[in-house]
Amino acid sequence: QLRDQGGPQPAAQLLLYPNVARGADQPSVRAFGHLPFLSLSDMAWYTRGYVPRGTDLGDPRISPAEGELSGLPPALVVTAGVDPLHDSGRAYAEALRAAGTDAEWLDLAGLPHGFAHLVALSPVAAAALDQVLTRCAALLHGT
Repeated sequence: QLRDQGGPQPAAQLLLYPNVARGADQPSVRAFGHLPFLSLSDMAWYTRGYVPRGTDLGDPRISPAEGELSGLPPALVVTAGVDPLHDSGRAYAEALRAAGTDAEWLDLAGLPHGFAHLVALSPVAAAALDQVLTRCAALLHGT
């Protein structure tokens, strides 16, 4: 909306295991939608909680992948390898690049959705979050 309304623009986008597209017909949803970190029923619960009833799920404010992707700030799209949202995050990074938006896809294989909440319990999750923050800092500094 800021881009379209001429408002101030963010310096960058950090999308951490984002839900950017409607629909559940992707291999990662079928493979991981039953796991406890983010199940299909969890995703439906979030949709009911965040999206007003009767709202078109294709609205780009809800499903950014269905909107205009050119002219956006550079992006770091981070996906977790064991996440129902993995495939849509990867596709979103590819779509951003195809639209001319500078986008990096950082895929953290073997980690579940929500790994950033596990840094106190898991050295692997802590190292992954460090990697995300390092890439984000580089993005903000243009390197």
